[in-house]
Amino acid sequence: MKRFSLVIAVFLFSACNILFAQDIQVKGTVTELGTDVPMAFVSVHLKGTTRGTTTLDNGSYVINAPSNGTLVFSFVGYKTVEVPVENRSVVDVKMEYDAVTLGEVVMVAYGTAPKESITGSISSVNTKAIEKRPVSSVSGVLEGQAAGVQVNNTYGEPGSDATIRIRGFGSVNGSNAPLYVVDGVPFSGNISDLNPQDIENISVLKDAASSALFGNRASNGVILIST
Repeated sequence: MKRFSLVIAVFLFSACNILFAQDIQVKGTVTELGTDVPMAFVSVHLKGTTRGTTTLDNGSYVINAPSNGTLVFSFVGYKTVEVPVENRSVVDVKMEYDAVTLGEVVMVAYGTAPKESITGSISSVNTKAIEKRPVSSVSGVLEGQAAGVQVNNTYGEPGSDATIRIRGFGSVNGSNAPLYVVDGVPFSGNISDLNPQDIENISVLKDAASSALFGNRASNGVILIST
């Protein structure tokens, strides 16, 4: 009888744990602390897993998570925030600007990483460097600031694209232009349309190890731009 009671108790305990850890839909809005401005492209992922999403233009997000899980919110230049779900269906977050670490992290193909931990060939230009230069284009930001990057504005016309090459020419007949990735999305438009004052960080991936995630599109290097 005691053994039967013990089995029943274990079964009920397991059932309660399974019920407690059921996935629920969690939604919310991410804003900047102090300004309440919605933050787009913030990474939201379930701690300890690869499950994640990003916020939309209005700062909103939706993710399925266990009721006892923890959500991790991260964005370049801001302090990472961890929030327990605690069986809530709405989790709003305010992110705090982190001026100390902004110059110490660089964007890589898979996210961000401390500068001292990078073994690949990467050059990075952060907000402080951009603000110090009165330039009107992305090419102007990179000119003379990233080793191995050549910028040549052959036309000199307002709005025209400068020629940007990473470590010279990789092809005789094909394109030698680098791949541009803006906020995690490959960009095929006119790079001169981007306002340098909207840019938080630019990272230039110059070797195969750094740009492996993007395949043959990255054969001439990758320029990652975070706004």
